[in-house]
Amino acid sequence: AALSIALVLLVGGASYFILNPNQSSVTRILPNVVGLTEAQARQELAGLTITIQRAPDPRIPRDRVSSQLPLATIRVSEGSAVTLTISDGPGDATVPTGLLGKPLEEVRAALTAAGLRVSRTIAVDSEQEPGIVLKITPEPGSTVEAGTGVVLEIASGNISVPSLVGLNEIEARTILTQAGFLVKIVEAYDANQVIGIVLAQAPTAGEVKLIGSSVTITINKTQG
Repeated sequence: AALSIALVLLVGGASYFILNPNQSSVTRILPNVVGLTEAQARQELAGLTITIQRAPDPRIPRDRVSSQLPLATIRVSEGSAVTLTISDGPGDATVPTGLLGKPLEEVRAALTAAGLRVSRTIAVDSEQEPGIVLKITPEPGSTVEAGTGVVLEIASGNISVPSLVGLNEIEARTILTQAGFLVKIVEAYDANQVIGIVLAQAPTAGEVKLIGSSVTITINKTQG
């Protein structure tokens, strides 16, 4: 009886592989190819059937793998299908229209909502109220890559210095630059505070200063 069962299993197994000639008994763990170029990913996935699709992705540089299916660490058979999505970059954004003559804060919010950022503000003499946006570059209505920096020309005058203490250096620099101030850095060390944060600022928050003037921030840095 045992011999009969063994024969049945042997015949059944042979029939399975005859009827399923493409079924591979060799398996492998999928490597993580996110961030690689298509050529690098294909090399890592040699022996698998690869399908390529493309899509915008603000996190992954153009022409790099932004996602893979199945996910990395999954065990698959040789010849299995793997779909790779290649990043087209962050995609496009349109510089909003209707912002000229608006206050800086309103314009900055609109640009952020559109997927853009303020890279620089330039104070110019004008009869407009201080902080009013006079010019936007690139031109409003133009199509640019999402994340592109926008340069704003704003009416010169006095505005309040923003509160910076407790922020990290990058945040503080960004806020000051976007507000139209120049940035000066001083280093100090306070063992009770997080490294890299703003310990002090001059002028203090809320003081009214001329757009384009300097604000000094003290950054917590280890000494030596």
